[in-house]
Amino acid sequence: SNQSRHVISGQLSLFGDAQEEESMPQMQPPDVPEYPEQMLLQMEKEVTGLFLSGHPLARWRPHCQLLRLPEIADVIRMKDHANVMLLCMVSGTRTHTTKKGDQMCYLTVEDFTGTLECLVFQSLYPQVQKLLIPDALVFIKGKLSKKEGEVRLFCDGIMTEQNFADFAASKQLCCKVSDHEPEKMKAILEICRRFSGDMPLCFWLTGSRKYLRPRMQQGTEITGAMLKCLTEQLPLSQIALIDRKG
Repeated sequence: SNQSRHVISGQLSLFGDAQEEESMPQMQPPDVPEYPEQMLLQMEKEVTGLFLSGHPLARWRPHCQLLRLPEIADVIRMKDHANVMLLCMVSGTRTHTTKKGDQMCYLTVEDFTGTLECLVFQSLYPQVQKLLIPDALVFIKGKLSKKEGEVRLFCDGIMTEQNFADFAASKQLCCKVSDHEPEKMKAILEICRRFSGDMPLCFWLTGSRKYLRPRMQQGTEITGAMLKCLTEQLPLSQIALIDRKG
């Protein structure tokens, strides 16, 4: 009917006919780079209260293994007065005012293996207070106290995640191999080239007891995937991050 044709005509004029639709430019979303992993994890925690796709410490676990740094489960088994270096995450703080009016802090930290209470005394607390925010990664140096069944870490120093990154970056990757394993060295070199980065590589030759620095245009990058490949060639006990040699 004329009325139906009028309605259809109005709809076409409102939305445009098929030919007009085809000629419309296609909308392309902007090419925005992905957020850094640490930022995504923090956004997950803010929205859900949980880390869903990973853990802030995960990216540093290979470095801690290669630096022979303990995890909290290892620290708890150490002897009283042991010196400890630990990369961990802040999970809680409780301040305390001393009789002299100074502030100190009871700091709870965690990692993949457990939690640990740390004491930040009044001589250190004012310098590091701003670092002790929930979910922040901190690099702690201190001395273990095991008294009356309580395990605590007395903090001598607390540094940032960036301080830890700089500390790890100042080292070199060292693989301990026999003088008579050229194929193994070749396989290790290939892995290091595949995971290219800035970390220098050296070999410790167990027979001649000397360091060998291979000719590489660039270094390697320490990641979980890279370390997994390396440990298919050598046990973890024969791979470490050590001080750079002159």
